[in-house]
Amino acid sequence: MLISVIKSEAIKFFSFSWCLIGGGATLLIPLIILIMSPDRLLTKELLLNQSLNMLYMGQLGVIVFSAAFWGQEYLGSSLRTSLLGTPDRNQWVIAKSLFLLLAVGMMTILTAVSCLVIGTIKFKLTVDISFLISYGRHLIGPGVSWLQLAGISAGMAILTQSIIVPIAVLGSMSLGLSQMLLGVSPLAIYLPNLASFNAFVLPTSPSFLEPRTGLVVQFLWLACFGGLGAYLLQRQEVS
Repeated sequence: MLISVIKSEAIKFFSFSWCLIGGGATLLIPLIILIMSPDRLLTKELLLNQSLNMLYMGQLGVIVFSAAFWGQEYLGSSLRTSLLGTPDRNQWVIAKSLFLLLAVGMMTILTAVSCLVIGTIKFKLTVDISFLISYGRHLIGPGVSWLQLAGISAGMAILTQSIIVPIAVLGSMSLGLSQMLLGVSPLAIYLPNLASFNAFVLPTSPSFLEPRTGLVVQFLWLACFGGLGAYLLQRQEVS
C-alpha cells in the first residue's frame, strides 16, 4: 500500500510544472555557472570547493520544488482528494515525505556527479580513487542540508497553505537577503540557509557556524516548521 501511495505522489510531482521547474533549476543552475566560469588552472581541491559552492547555489531549486510538492495540495480540492484517497493519514504523510527525501537525494547525487564530470573535463583534471572518496565524504554535509531545507520549505508550505510564501521567503534568502541581513545583525548566521553555509565551502569561514553546529541549527528550524506542519495535517478536517 505504501509503495502505491509513493507512486501516486511521484505522478503528482512529475505532472506539476512548479516541481519540474524547481527540479530543473536544482540541476541546471550549478552546471550553467560552472560551465560559464573562466577557464583557468584548477587543482582537484579547488574543484571540490567549487562543486560544493555550486551545490549551495542549487538550494533555490530545492526550495521551489519542495514548496510546490506540498503546496499543490492546497490548490483546489487536491488535499481533500489526497486525504480521502488514503484513509490512513499517517501513511500518506510518510509516503509523501519519503518521496521528497528520495527526490532530494537523487538531485544531490545527480548535481554532484554532473559538477564532477563537467569540472574534470573543463579543467582537464585527472581524478583518482582517494579524491572520489574525499569528494563523496564532503557531499554528506550539503546533502543533509538540502534535505533539511526541503523539509523547512515543505513545512512552511503546509503552515501557510501556499506555494508562493515559502518560495518568496526562503528563495529571497538564498538569493542574497540573508547576506544583507548579516550585514545588519550577526544573528543572521542562524537563518536556515546561512546556518549550514560552512558545509558548502573549503576551507570553512570563521564568520559562520561550524558545519556540524550549523546543521544542528538548521535541524531545529526543520523540527519547528516540520513539526508544526505535521500537527496541522493531523488536525486538518476534510468533508
